[in-house]
Amino acid sequence: YRLREKADFQRVRRRGSSFSSPILAMYVHPNGGKLSRFGIVTGKKIGKAVVRNRTKRRIKESIGSFLDELHQGLDVLFVARPSIATADFAKICSTVENLAGRAGLYRPSV
Repeated sequence: YRLREKADFQRVRRRGSSFSSPILAMYVHPNGGKLSRFGIVTGKKIGKAVVRNRTKRRIKESIGSFLDELHQGLDVLFVARPSIATADFAKICSTVENLAGRAGLYRPSV
């Protein structure tokens, strides 16, 4: 479940609530549907294509670790910052979970 259209990315970025860390920014906006959708932006400041694609894969994997606990009906946009290129996977996972927790995106499993 991905954000695909440019208009969706712009809507989430302009109207959504933002949460940030040194390596990642997250924007959240309700989509009025039953499913949550995700988008990941990695600009050229991150590095060459190999680094940008690796970064996207790492963010996707970190989202998947608690995907079943996320609230539904939200559009979530992750914007990678240049310092993410040198961050290890554990740091990315903890940052994504921290941002999601601050945003109130998921209900912890009991």
